[in-house]
Amino acid sequence: MRRNLILLLLACSILFPWTPESAWSAEPGDLTIQPAELSIGTFYSGGDVTISGQVPDGQDVIVQITGPSSNGQFDVKGRVGPFWMTRGKAELQGAPVMYVLLLPGGEDWKVKAADLGLGLKQVKKTIDLHSDSLAPDKLFDMFLALKQSEGLYVVRDKAVSYTAGENGMRRFTAAYRFPRSTATGTYAIKATIVAKGEIAGEQSSAFKVEEVGFTRMVDDLATHRRLLYGILAVVIALFTGAVMGVLFKGGGGH
Repeated sequence: MRRNLILLLLACSILFPWTPESAWSAEPGDLTIQPAELSIGTFYSGGDVTISGQVPDGQDVIVQITGPSSNGQFDVKGRVGPFWMTRGKAELQGAPVMYVLLLPGGEDWKVKAADLGLGLKQVKKTIDLHSDSLAPDKLFDMFLALKQSEGLYVVRDKAVSYTAGENGMRRFTAAYRFPRSTATGTYAIKATIVAKGEIAGEQSSAFKVEEVGFTRMVDDLATHRRLLYGILAVVIALFTGAVMGVLFKGGGGH
C-alpha cells in the first residue's frame, strides 16, 4: 500500500512538475503599502507612498495606481479670430481621477506594458467621451494634457527597484508622491507580475485617501450642511471685512 502511494506521488510529480513560477501564480502573496492610508489635512502639499512585495527571481513587476472613477462636463475653449471663446461642451464618464504607471525599466518597458494591455491607451478604452465639437481622440488628448499638468496621469520608467531575497525570491519596491491635487476616495494599487513577456500573476490592494482635521470639517459642512456652511461663510467674510477696515482705517485720508 505504501509502495503504491509513493509510485502515485512520483507519477504526479512527473506529470505536474512544481516550479516557483507555477506556485507563484497559485498564491500571489500580498502587497505592503506604507503608509497604510494617506491623510489630507490643511497643510497637505503631497504625500509619499511606498509599494513593495516579493516575486520569484527572474520575474518583473509593473505597478499601477488607479483612482476612483468620476464624471464631468467641461467647456471646450477655442480661438475665434483674436479671442478665446467657448466652442462647445465635452462630457467624460468613467475617467479615473488618477492613473499612475510605474515601470521597472526604460522606454522599452512602455512598449512591453502596452503589449500587456497596461497604460494610458488601456485607460482611454474605459472612458466614455462625448463632444459636439471635438473628435474623441482630440478630446482625450486635451483631457490627458490637463491631467498630466496636474501630476495625476503619470507614466514613469525606472520606478521599480529590486533587492535580493531568500528562497529564490527577490523584493520589489516602488515609490510615488501623491500630488497636492489628489482627490479623496479609494484607490486601487496593483502589481502586475511579468515572466518571459507574459503576465504571470497579480498582487492588488485598496488604498484610502481621506481628509482629516479642519479640511474634513469644511468639506463635511459644504457637502452635508450647506445652510450652515453658507451662514459661516458670510459671517467670516463680514468679520474679515471689519478687521481690514480697522487695520486700514484712515489710510487714504489727509
